[in-house]
Amino acid sequence: MKVFMDLELHAAYMWLGDFYDSPVVNGGKLEKPLNPWTVFATFKWISF
Repeated sequence: MKVFMDLELHAAYMWLGDFYDSPVVNGGKLEKPLNPWTVFATFKWISF
């Protein structure tokens, strides 16, 4: 953007494996939960 300014975009996605097929792990639910994901932006500005 300008000198000493940064704008960053980050994203993450996780695939759940066979471990989450068990109702014992899922709190008694029979279906597997959705795969979690996240997106966030950061703004960094260094000033003196």
